[in-house]
Amino acid sequence: MDAEATEGGGLGVMGGEVTNVNFDEGLLKQYETAALKNASELLEEAELLVIHKHFARAYFLSVAAIEEIGKASIAFVGRGRKLESPGVQRQINLDLRDHSKKITAAFSSSLKNFSAKDLRANFLKITDYGIALKDGREPSMYTDVDNESSVRSPSEMVRPEAAKDCVRLAKLCLRDTCAFQADNQPAPFSKWQDRWYELGAKASKVWQCQDFGEYLEHMLDQHPLDADYLPRAIVTYYDSYFMKKVPFQK
Repeated sequence: MDAEATEGGGLGVMGGEVTNVNFDEGLLKQYETAALKNASELLEEAELLVIHKHFARAYFLSVAAIEEIGKASIAFVGRGRKLESPGVQRQINLDLRDHSKKITAAFSSSLKNFSAKDLRANFLKITDYGIALKDGREPSMYTDVDNESSVRSPSEMVRPEAAKDCVRLAKLCLRDTCAFQADNQPAPFSKWQDRWYELGAKASKVWQCQDFGEYLEHMLDQHPLDADYLPRAIVTYYDSYFMKKVPFQK
């Protein structure tokens, strides 16, 4: 193989390592539009593969479409954040590369269609879908060896009905996401909500602290139970107690 081909030019594909992007609202909007268009194209190809009984590849492309829908949702929501913040920029970049985050985000518009009564049951169902899709992504494309030292190929791992269900699920996500984003504008976030977002996975460490429950009760005495209550509590506890390694005391 010649040097031109190994550098990507000979194969007709633009290469290069992806670095962190500094997003503004216009770029996020472009990203959102392009991701939804690509999701639609991926689903067209997945449906063709189902027709020709290439079920493993159809499953893989459907999961890829769901991830693209998730990217569009992350970009849409990101337009309401404080984009001047380096922490917000860092977290948006991380979310756009995280398979689990993208799959979860893809269902966010569909969840908005449920009543409060039905939301919990459907949220749990969608959580299960997300786990199954993430676990099935790699086996639907690559040969591997299982725990019993048996070689498993994608065609053995993906059932026809699973592939068809995945295509239908992706089409539902695409329909709901396109409809929601066409009819709505991104909701603005408060400074506390953005600070919570900036913490990313670090925020989960707060919940492991024994005195955080007591701190939540204390914050409830100090502030109203509004949309900023939990973000404010997590951020202030993280800054004032967790990072300083001191316990909370009234």
